[in-house]
Amino acid sequence: MKRICFMILVITVLTSCKSKLTAVQVEERTTKLEQLATQLESQGFEITMDAAYPLSTASLNNVANDLLLQAGNSASRINLTDRNDFIKRKGDQVSADLSYFGERQITAGYAADAGIEFKDKTNNYEQFIDEKKGNIIIQFTARDENNETYPVRITVLPSMFTDISITSSHRTNIRYTGKLQLLESSDEL
Repeated sequence: MKRICFMILVITVLTSCKSKLTAVQVEERTTKLEQLATQLESQGFEITMDAAYPLSTASLNNVANDLLLQAGNSASRINLTDRNDFIKRKGDQVSADLSYFGERQITAGYAADAGIEFKDKTNNYEQFIDEKKGNIIIQFTARDENNETYPVRITVLPSMFTDISITSSHRTNIRYTGKLQLLESSDEL
């Protein structure tokens, strides 16, 4: 009986141990996030992508594994460090030039370049701090010259790393990761 009680006590202690931030640490993190959110809004930002994570479908897997991918890449993660993929926002303008890996749902009206490119006003722009997760969320919608719409959701970590989800009106979803930099006042969009 003692052994069972001891085992229950040990299991309870081990499973209930969880590191939590102190009130001071939470306040410091919130202050840093508020400062970063203010800078993002006033200065603008550029995100340079380092990887793409296409929505994995059977068709994409077949094509990617057979033809498209270099060593070190897979159908679910493609290294973009040798490319110049970016999203840039300044004021109410946003521009992007991103490699796209996935399936088109609507094919009419496309040029030879199959990437995601837009330069537009940010529609439905929203930025807020997720205090529970300790990050900043930026959401907006942009449109390209072919009237394809791109709802974009950017999660900014305090380390300036980002996770970007792009939903398209004409293509399957795709995610990117990258590094955010604040723009200087002289930087153009």
